[in-house]
Amino acid sequence: MQENSLGGKDPLGETKDYIIRTKAKRINKSDVVRHLQGISRLNTTHKTIMDLIDEGKINPIKDNPRSQTHYLTINERNEFNKIYNTLSEIEIIINTMDERINEISKRPEIEKIPKK
Repeated sequence: MQENSLGGKDPLGETKDYIIRTKAKRINKSDVVRHLQGISRLNTTHKTIMDLIDEGKINPIKDNPRSQTHYLTINERNEFNKIYNTLSEIEIIINTMDERINEISKRPEIEKIPKK
């Protein structure tokens, strides 16, 4: 679980990360609660989900207006989510470059070059 600036546990950050990391188009509210079981209390997780909805970071969807099931989807128009997606893409590029640099630096011909 992530820690907040005061060193305490941060269920809000963990909830955001779980929803964002989930590659499914939508996840059930109970999936998030189950994922955070033992990490965050039920009421805290529910409040966190409601905060994310209020902030516009996730969208609650019901298949049927009378349904008890709420699905959660990432709001792709939200500025936070746009920035997160862009940073994730940059991270992938950097990690790929780092792997290739490590591969190149292990070549025998590179080792012969004198270091300054």
